Amino acid sequence: MKTLSIFLFIGIPVSAQNLSVKIVQRQTSETGYTYQVAGHASSTSDGSADCHGSSSGDSVNLNCSTSGTTETTMTAPMVHSYTVTGATLSLLLPDGRVVGQFEIVSYSESKT
Repeated sequence: MKTLSIFLFIGIPVSAQNLSVKIVQRQTSETGYTYQVAGHASSTSDGSADCHGSSSGDSVNLNCSTSGTTETTMTAPMVHSYTVTGATLSLLLPDGRVVGQFEIVSYSESKT
């Protein structure tokens, strides 16, 4: 049986105690997670119009010219996945109580 020293915080962490505990059970697990970040598009536009007109009697002559530009920026969606490997330890305290503690052993991320 292995012996492990831990800091145990009880109630409001005003002070800590250094205890010798024994690992009475260890359970290793591995879990995979996946999440997606949505893509998005952003556009800005600019335009102008210029009109000149003249009239003569009942007749109106109007000449207009226009111009415009649009700029669009796109971000593709991304899928992220990662795997967490950890262990849950059952620790035997000196007073006979058993407490659980989870520790992350490894973490790996991949982008697709």
